[in-house]
Amino acid sequence: MVQLWDFRDDKLVAEHILRAKTREGHGPLTYWRSEYVRYSADGKIVIAYLDGFLYVLRGDDLQEIRRFPIPRPPAESRTYKGKHGVHSFAIDSVVTSLELSPARPEGVVVWVRGPSNSWIDVFDFDSAKQTIWNTRELGLGWMNPKAVSWTSDSEHLVVAVPNVFPCGRPSDTPDLFVVEPTSGAVESKLSTGLLVGDIAVTADGRLFGVDHGCVGVFVNHDPKLRVFDFRTGKKVKELSGRGTGVRYAASASRSGNHVAAYTGIVKAGFDWGDMVPFDKQIDGTFSVWNLSNYELLVTSQNLGERTSGHFRVAGQIPLRVSPKGGFVLQGGAIYELP
Repeated sequence: MVQLWDFRDDKLVAEHILRAKTREGHGPLTYWRSEYVRYSADGKIVIAYLDGFLYVLRGDDLQEIRRFPIPRPPAESRTYKGKHGVHSFAIDSVVTSLELSPARPEGVVVWVRGPSNSWIDVFDFDSAKQTIWNTRELGLGWMNPKAVSWTSDSEHLVVAVPNVFPCGRPSDTPDLFVVEPTSGAVESKLSTGLLVGDIAVTADGRLFGVDHGCVGVFVNHDPKLRVFDFRTGKKVKELSGRGTGVRYAASASRSGNHVAAYTGIVKAGFDWGDMVPFDKQIDGTFSVWNLSNYELLVTSQNLGERTSGHFRVAGQIPLRVSPKGGFVLQGGAIYELP
């Protein structure tokens, strides 16, 4: 179900039930179900993804305009030897990101299958035409993308691909790729120096990247929000958090006046049984910076352990700044900025 709310009056405006067949006969249950809802840049269209279908809805009342299937890449078959013989299983592809173009009736879906096989699927929601390409085959690193963002003119996609395994130490190989959307041709690339997580792009060519790495016992205690000029690849600024870094999620307004990112206190714990460190959430907050001077505008109250933990879930982007920069959406809550 998709719902449209007037959040100022706490009033439900419209809702639409998506009638997708999620299970056939005695088929396997889908335990990782990808569900996404996005507004078009002009606010006239809502795009929803559920169980292999894209739904195009009217933005004012959620009436369905059309729907079309978006076929997933083929599953990978594998086998393992058990007590009673050889058993086979399949690894399906799942959607980990959906972003709409700010200038065209287009969107992009990221498909992921396993730890290092992914596809970029660009679709036109007027014609239902799709173009899909594999990130590894076109030279976009060897891990799965963590985030994808359109440039303001929709001429390019910026794709964030970590250059090491989770919790590894980042190398200096490129992890941000500026590509032509339909062909996947890489036009430029740069290295953030982070185990790159989320990214945000503004109309003036600034690119904001945050870390998604683990907090080690001796390393990665205070990663900064890094600001780049994606046209030149040069780093232009670093923004600090509250003492233990800026991590997991970032979002910028389309107008380019504000950027928000997660700034909760995260420290290293240690599992003495397995002899491995783990991230220990102390609190959860996000901060907002004024992009005209990079000064801190405001930091939220503690979001709570359950909410802040969602920033660690692969593929989810629970932090959004409104197009004009007046509001921040975090999970199911909306915050008005001063």
